[in-house]
Amino acid sequence: MDSLTVSQFLSGVVTIIIVQLFAMWNNNRNLKAQAPLTNAQSESEISEAWERVANGYAKQIETLRNLETENAELRPLVLKLALQAEAIKQTQRDKEDWKRYAEKLTKQVEDCGQMPIPFRRLPTSNGDTGPYKPVSPVLPAE
Repeated sequence: MDSLTVSQFLSGVVTIIIVQLFAMWNNNRNLKAQAPLTNAQSESEISEAWERVANGYAKQIETLRNLETENAELRPLVLKLALQAEAIKQTQRDKEDWKRYAEKLTKQVEDCGQMPIPFRRLPTSNGDTGPYKPVSPVLPAE
């Protein structure tokens, strides 16, 4: 009696198939009933995702605007620095020209048989250089 007859086997298979079909039908009916809720939730999530993306783009646009403003404010400074660098170069060239000219004058004075008198600039309280004070040579005591 432990053996299974064909009719018992087929009735068991049919029972399992009927239970599975009922479960599928029940799941399908539940999915159809919850479809509006699921759609609303997915639309809400999509809407929130688009809102986050839009906020991210808005922040990036604002950052770019701030960077453009900062860049526009810095452009004159770059030009000013370039002009100052050129002025410094020109001042250095002028200094070298004056130095050569002073050396020529010194040579002319020496050629005339005189001793050139060196001088030193004295700073004033306002930062400008004041009058030139000759440096008196130390003469040997007689």
